[in-house]
Formats: sequence, structure tokens, C-alpha cells
Amino acid sequence: MTAIATDVRRPTEDRAIGVAPRQLPSWDYLEIGFCYARAVNDQYGLRLFANALIRKSQERQT
Repeated sequence: MTAIATDVRRPTEDRAIGVAPRQLPSWDYLEIGFCYARAVNDQYGLRLFANALIRKSQERQT
């Protein structure tokens, strides 16, 4: 399973097109995406998956 940046949209993208935000993928999926982005030195992917992991951790706390 590989994670690609199109699988995780930013919250602003959802608001821009007027749809409800999608639920974030599982922790494993986000961590794999982050590691893959790091391996290929994809700066956009690193930011995207890091922010998604932060949002996922905030979901747990609420």
C-alpha cells in the first residue's frame, strides 16, 4: 500500500469546493505516506502528511 498526496486533502481544499471534510485515513496509512515522502525528498508530501498526522492526533484528544 502506498499513500499518495491526493488521498489526503487539506481542510481548505474541502472548504473551497464546498464539501464536508473527508475523514482522515488510518495512522498507518499517514505514517507510510510521510515516510515515503521523506524517502523521495518530496517537500509538499512531507508538509501534507505531517499536517494530517497533527490533525489526526487532535481528533484523538477531542
